[in-house]
Amino acid sequence: MAAAEKERKSMLEGLLEKESVLIKRLDNLEGCEDNPVYKEQIKEIRNELSEIQSNIKTELLGREERTVTLTNADWSSLTCYILMTTKHREGELESWRNLAQEKDKDGKVKFSNAENNVTFWEGMIKDINRIRTTIDGVQL
Repeated sequence: MAAAEKERKSMLEGLLEKESVLIKRLDNLEGCEDNPVYKEQIKEIRNELSEIQSNIKTELLGREERTVTLTNADWSSLTCYILMTTKHREGELESWRNLAQEKDKDGKVKFSNAENNVTFWEGMIKDINRIRTTIDGVQL
């Protein structure tokens, strides 16, 4: 096994171990959302967990760049679709942000995955804008 592959495997193992530790911490704290200190810790852990999971996904899928050739007409159609669905993505983000604030009758977070969905939609919007501006060569 090449040195680079060993390093990659070691990094992935480290990410998986850190993910496991964070999930255990989150499991221990999830019943304490009503405490402001724990609530903030839970949010920080979820954000860190989301970032680690993204890094794991990147490592598992590989970092190789892929070249895609599109005709101008195809790129125009794709850009049109991206622009036409902007409000949908923004609406999803807004909806999940609202759901993340909802509490049940005991004052606990009603939708436990809402924060992760907020993070997902924020990342998706950022990624789509980055890709589009890179290809178009413009700044939004």
